[in-house]
Amino acid sequence: MRKTLIATTTASLLVLAGVGSALGHGAERPSHIHAGACPAPGDVVAALENTVSVPGEAAGPESAIPVEVGTSTVEIPLDDIVAGGHAIVVHHDPEDMATYLVCGDIGGVVGEDGSLAVGLGPVGESSRFGTGVLTDNGDGTTSVVVYLANPGAVAAVVG
Repeated sequence: MRKTLIATTTASLLVLAGVGSALGHGAERPSHIHAGACPAPGDVVAALENTVSVPGEAAGPESAIPVEVGTSTVEIPLDDIVAGGHAIVVHHDPEDMATYLVCGDIGGVVGEDGSLAVGLGPVGESSRFGTGVLTDNGDGTTSVVVYLANPGAVAAVVG
């Protein structure tokens, strides 16, 4: 069983696929904004919603790379997050917070729509990668959407 999410932003339309129960549907991976830089950032500054497999019916080819998604709002303006030297981290699972799957330093170009896309690279032996999209809400808060991809799961589906 495959799953699909269509997420829209003012800048783009992303079609992302997730994989069902054979690959850990329902897994929740804790995510945070940490002080400091990758690969070993410091303390947690803001907790984010866990990334989870996307529920729903499958669409597209089985070779689509699985994606987990987490959507949050933090009580910190985007300018402060960028200026403060922060990173997004996704952890292996709630029982293994010491193992980081991906990490990405928060920085880059903020688009006209107030969004900043941040690449999340693998840490250690992780095969995962991702993207964090931070959007200034104009009210002192920032929306954060974390997309976590697992290209290694494709081999399990099609192999």
